[in-house]
Amino acid sequence: MNLQQIFSAGWIIKIRYSTYTHYAVVSDRIGEDGFPMVIDNSAAEGTVTERLWSEATAGRPVSLSQMVSDFSPREVLACAKSLIGQIPYSAINFNCESFVRKVLGLPSTSKQVVASAITVPTAMYAAHKVFNGNVWVTGLVGLLALGATTYAVAE
Repeated sequence: MNLQQIFSAGWIIKIRYSTYTHYAVVSDRIGEDGFPMVIDNSAAEGTVTERLWSEATAGRPVSLSQMVSDFSPREVLACAKSLIGQIPYSAINFNCESFVRKVLGLPSTSKQVVASAITVPTAMYAAHKVFNGNVWVTGLVGLLALGATTYAVAE
């Protein structure tokens, strides 16, 4: 499969992991793995970096994000490149979704974090009450709520 024909530079991709959706910008450079590189903000790197497709996607299916911007793909890519190494990763304050929203000219928030901050504690509280404080069930319900919430709000 020639990913260059499917995903163009400056486009936003999303990769679904078990409890969250990871976002990245397709780069205009080709990596050592033969695929387009991606620019993302990840916990693994601790900041915005340009890295290999295979590293960022970990073999998971990739799809095109539905986030909309007034910026051209060229402008998105230029903005993404300008942030490399500039902003540290934070799961709450500046994660992969916040980064992508920023380079698209959107408010740099994370819908996954905002929605999960409401649904996960609510689900865990309900499970705690219903299952008489069983910590295993409460924890499992929290993880399921996190996965379902981040899947539901992914763009």
